[in-house]
Amino acid sequence: MLGATVTVTHTIGVFALGLVTLGLSQYVLPEQLYPWLTLISGLLVVAVGASVLRSRLRRTHHHHHHPPEVGRRGLLGMGAAAGLLPCPSALVVLLAAISQHEVALGMLLIVAFSLGLAGTLTGLGVAVVHARRLLPPRLAAGRLAALLPAFSAVVVVALGLVLAARAVPAVV
Repeated sequence: MLGATVTVTHTIGVFALGLVTLGLSQYVLPEQLYPWLTLISGLLVVAVGASVLRSRLRRTHHHHHHPPEVGRRGLLGMGAAAGLLPCPSALVVLLAAISQHEVALGMLLIVAFSLGLAGTLTGLGVAVVHARRLLPPRLAAGRLAALLPAFSAVVVVALGLVLAARAVPAVV
Protein backbone atom coordinates (compact mmCIF):
# COMPACT_ATOMS: atom_id res chain seq x y z
CA MET A 1 0.00 0.00 0.00
CA LEU A 2 2.84 2.37 0.83
CA GLY A 3 4.59 1.70 -2.49
CA ALA A 4 1.36 2.24 -4.44
CA THR A 5 0.65 5.49 -2.59
CA VAL A 6 4.15 6.80 -3.29
CA THR A 7 3.85 5.82 -6.95
CA VAL A 8 0.51 7.52 -7.47
CA THR A 9 1.46 10.63 -5.47
CA HIS A 10 4.84 10.94 -7.15
CA THR A 11 3.42 10.50 -10.66
CA ILE A 12 0.64 13.01 -10.06
CA GLY A 13 3.12 15.40 -8.46
CA VAL A 14 5.55 15.29 -11.37
CA PHE A 15 2.75 15.68 -13.90
CA ALA A 16 1.33 18.62 -11.91
CA LEU A 17 4.77 20.24 -11.60
CA GLY A 18 5.29 19.78 -15.33
CA LEU A 19 1.93 21.37 -16.14
CA VAL A 20 2.49 24.25 -13.72
CA THR A 21 5.99 24.82 -15.09
CA LEU A 22 4.72 24.79 -18.66
CA GLY A 23 1.79 27.06 -17.83
CA LEU A 24 3.87 29.60 -15.97
CA SER A 25 6.84 29.40 -18.35
CA GLN A 26 5.11 32.00 -20.51
CA TYR A 27 5.50 34.50 -17.66
CA VAL A 28 8.44 33.16 -15.65
CA LEU A 29 11.52 31.22 -16.66
CA PRO A 30 11.42 27.61 -15.40
CA GLU A 31 14.75 28.20 -13.63
CA GLN A 32 13.06 30.92 -11.54
CA LEU A 33 9.93 28.87 -10.97
CA TYR A 34 11.57 25.69 -9.72
CA PRO A 35 12.83 27.15 -6.39
CA TRP A 36 9.27 28.27 -5.58
CA LEU A 37 7.90 24.83 -6.38
CA THR A 38 10.62 23.28 -4.23
CA LEU A 39 9.79 25.62 -1.34
CA ILE A 40 6.08 24.82 -1.55
CA SER A 41 6.80 21.09 -1.78
CA GLY A 42 9.11 21.28 1.24
CA LEU A 43 6.47 23.06 3.28
CA LEU A 44 3.86 20.48 2.27
CA VAL A 45 6.21 17.69 3.35
CA VAL A 46 6.72 19.44 6.71
CA ALA A 47 2.95 19.71 7.15
CA VAL A 48 2.34 16.03 6.36
CA GLY A 49 5.25 14.92 8.56
CA ALA A 50 4.06 17.09 11.45
CA SER A 51 0.57 15.67 11.10
CA VAL A 52 1.86 12.09 11.15
CA LEU A 53 4.12 12.93 14.13
CA ARG A 54 1.23 14.45 16.07
CA SER A 55 -0.87 11.37 15.34
CA ARG A 56 1.94 8.98 16.35
CA LEU A 57 2.63 10.83 19.60
CA ARG A 58 -1.04 10.95 20.49
CA ARG A 59 -1.46 7.25 19.73
CA THR A 60 1.71 6.31 21.67
CA HIS A 61 0.57 8.40 24.64
CA HIS A 62 -2.92 6.89 24.74
CA HIS A 63 -1.90 3.31 23.96
CA HIS A 64 1.39 2.93 25.76
CA HIS A 65 0.51 -0.62 26.83
CA HIS A 66 0.02 -1.91 23.30
CA PRO A 67 2.49 -2.06 20.44
CA PRO A 68 1.84 0.66 17.85
CA GLU A 69 0.20 -0.27 14.58
CA VAL A 70 0.41 1.80 11.47
CA GLY A 71 -3.06 2.01 9.98
CA ARG A 72 -4.17 2.82 6.46
CA ARG A 73 -4.30 6.52 7.21
CA GLY A 74 -0.73 6.52 8.51
CA LEU A 75 0.49 4.60 5.46
CA LEU A 76 -1.32 6.99 3.15
CA GLY A 77 0.20 9.96 4.98
CA MET A 78 3.72 8.56 4.80
CA GLY A 79 3.26 7.61 1.14
CA ALA A 80 1.93 11.04 0.28
CA ALA A 81 4.83 12.70 2.11
CA ALA A 82 7.36 10.62 0.23
CA GLY A 83 5.62 11.19 -3.10
CA LEU A 84 5.42 14.96 -2.61
CA LEU A 85 9.17 15.35 -2.72
CA PRO A 86 9.93 16.83 -6.12
CA CYS A 87 12.28 14.83 -8.27
CA PRO A 88 14.28 17.17 -10.48
CA SER A 89 15.34 14.32 -12.76
CA ALA A 90 11.76 13.24 -13.38
CA LEU A 91 10.69 16.82 -14.05
CA VAL A 92 13.59 17.33 -16.48
CA VAL A 93 12.66 14.10 -18.32
CA LEU A 94 9.04 15.19 -18.61
CA LEU A 95 9.86 18.72 -19.76
CA ALA A 96 12.47 17.46 -22.24
CA ALA A 97 9.94 15.02 -23.69
CA ILE A 98 7.36 17.80 -23.97
CA SER A 99 9.85 20.10 -25.68
CA GLN A 100 10.51 17.31 -28.22
CA HIS A 101 6.75 16.92 -28.76
CA GLU A 102 6.90 13.43 -27.21
CA VAL A 103 4.41 13.96 -24.39
CA ALA A 104 3.26 10.32 -24.32
CA LEU A 105 6.87 9.10 -24.09
CA GLY A 106 7.59 11.53 -21.25
CA MET A 107 4.52 10.40 -19.34
CA LEU A 108 5.44 6.75 -19.89
CA LEU A 109 8.98 7.37 -18.61
CA ILE A 110 7.64 9.08 -15.47
CA VAL A 111 5.26 6.20 -14.79
CA ALA A 112 8.14 3.72 -15.26
CA PHE A 113 10.31 5.79 -12.90
CA SER A 114 7.52 5.85 -10.30
CA LEU A 115 6.92 2.09 -10.61
CA GLY A 116 10.62 1.50 -9.97
CA LEU A 117 10.39 3.70 -6.90
CA ALA A 118 7.33 1.76 -5.71
CA GLY A 119 9.08 -1.56 -6.24
CA THR A 120 12.08 -0.41 -4.25
CA LEU A 121 9.95 0.88 -1.38
CA THR A 122 7.81 -2.26 -1.35
CA GLY A 123 10.94 -4.41 -1.26
CA LEU A 124 12.32 -2.37 1.63
CA GLY A 125 8.99 -2.69 3.46
CA VAL A 126 8.98 -6.46 3.05
CA ALA A 127 12.60 -6.57 4.29
CA VAL A 128 11.70 -4.51 7.36
CA VAL A 129 8.73 -6.76 8.17
CA HIS A 130 10.89 -9.86 7.90
CA ALA A 131 13.74 -8.25 9.84
CA ARG A 132 11.30 -7.38 12.63
CA ARG A 133 10.53 -11.09 13.00
CA LEU A 134 14.21 -11.69 13.72
CA LEU A 135 14.13 -9.37 16.74
CA PRO A 136 13.44 -10.85 20.15
CA PRO A 137 9.71 -10.38 20.96
CA ARG A 138 10.50 -8.21 23.96
CA LEU A 139 12.54 -5.81 21.82
CA ALA A 140 10.01 -5.79 18.97
CA ALA A 141 7.17 -4.85 21.32
CA GLY A 142 9.26 -2.55 23.51
CA ARG A 143 9.77 1.16 23.69
CA LEU A 144 12.00 1.20 20.62
CA ALA A 145 9.19 -0.20 18.47
CA ALA A 146 6.81 2.36 19.95
CA LEU A 147 9.13 5.24 19.08
CA LEU A 148 10.03 4.22 15.51
CA PRO A 149 6.89 5.65 13.85
CA ALA A 150 7.38 8.98 15.63
CA PHE A 151 11.08 8.97 14.72
CA SER A 152 10.26 8.38 11.04
CA ALA A 153 7.80 11.30 11.16
CA VAL A 154 10.56 13.50 12.63
CA VAL A 155 12.81 12.46 9.73
CA VAL A 156 10.06 13.43 7.25
CA VAL A 157 9.69 16.84 8.94
CA ALA A 158 13.47 17.33 8.90
CA LEU A 159 13.70 16.44 5.21
CA GLY A 160 10.88 18.88 4.43
CA LEU A 161 12.66 21.62 6.38
CA VAL A 162 15.94 20.94 4.55
CA LEU A 163 14.16 20.98 1.21
CA ALA A 164 12.42 24.27 2.03
CA ALA A 165 15.60 25.82 3.47
CA ARG A 166 17.59 24.94 0.36
CA ALA A 167 14.97 26.71 -1.79
CA VAL A 168 14.91 29.93 0.27
CA PRO A 169 18.17 31.48 -1.05
CA ALA A 170 17.01 31.01 -4.65
CA VAL A 171 13.59 32.49 -3.87
CA VAL A 172 14.88 35.51 -1.95
